[in-house]
Amino acid sequence: MASGIAGAKTGTSSIDGSVRTSMSRESEELSISNASDMETEWVEQDEPGVYITIRALPGGAKELRRVRFSRERFEETHARLWWEENRARIQEQYL
Repeated sequence: MASGIAGAKTGTSSIDGSVRTSMSRESEELSISNASDMETEWVEQDEPGVYITIRALPGGAKELRRVRFSRERFEETHARLWWEENRARIQEQYL
């Protein structure tokens, strides 16, 4: 019974539970398992509704951590299409 209610509430965001960190509208930070790592993360807004989380690694390298899409601007299929079309540009621009 509870799963039917949850599915009805999520609508087009039905995958939210399984990919919450990449598709959530609100920023949620995960705890770092090794607090001694001196890594820094920041978020860049690539375009309205698209947020790129980048991590600076020791030694100057960068890592793409997450791409989030605003549910107000993107449906799931639109977000996936946007990523397929812009993936190479994002990696080149931010890394």
